[in-house]
Amino acid sequence: MMADVWTSTNIAKVTSENLLTSMLSKFSTCLRAGASVGIDLIFAPGDIALRKRAERFEKINAVADIKGDYPLDFISVWKTKTEFDWARQRNSIGQKGITVQVMNDDDDDVAFLEIPKAIPVKYEYEISYFTVDGGKLDLFDYDFMFWIQSTPKVTVNFVKEDGADLQYPLDFQVLFSPDMQQNSTVSDQYDEGKYWRKTYTIEVEAWLIENTEELHYAKTINLNIYDMDEEDIEYYTNVITEP
Repeated sequence: MMADVWTSTNIAKVTSENLLTSMLSKFSTCLRAGASVGIDLIFAPGDIALRKRAERFEKINAVADIKGDYPLDFISVWKTKTEFDWARQRNSIGQKGITVQVMNDDDDDVAFLEIPKAIPVKYEYEISYFTVDGGKLDLFDYDFMFWIQSTPKVTVNFVKEDGADLQYPLDFQVLFSPDMQQNSTVSDQYDEGKYWRKTYTIEVEAWLIENTEELHYAKTINLNIYDMDEEDIEYYTNVITEP
């Protein structure tokens, strides 16, 4: 996965990029062998995805000085909405931030707590599958249903802006809408050409990270409990507690 800094702008960008990367292995049955992000899985609005993909092929072929066609089978992903999540704002993470434990390399007995302020946000994405083979729509449904069953998450790794050796993976929950749209042009094939398109909607529950506060705390506590009834002070119980 990719790593980035504690900024809201980068989190939004990396969330979308990692969503495409995580989807690539989930939809292998309805895409060509050797499918890749940018060709078979693109970030573009569904209504202009065919045009955007064709423009990309023109650039690829021009650079490589070749002429060739790519299968129409591909998936477009586009972020359609960004909104504040009031429900998650009321939980402990929304109120206090996310706590990250980091060990100090110079002293194994001391750890640090990184507490970034976490702002809950929901990203809505439109996912469209395009194909000239109507039978492959069933394969897309098959892959999509198994994707839902796997309880998917989008993982985003963070590093601090000051370049410190801190990487923390955070999993963003993916939610699915029951709505599905059949956008195929079969009835208009003589005017627009014939292709099949099916569209689903998903939501990603993300956290925007604004700032961090570094705290120190004791990793281990040694507690000696003495028996006051004993004359010899050496009679005691040594208790070691760790978080």
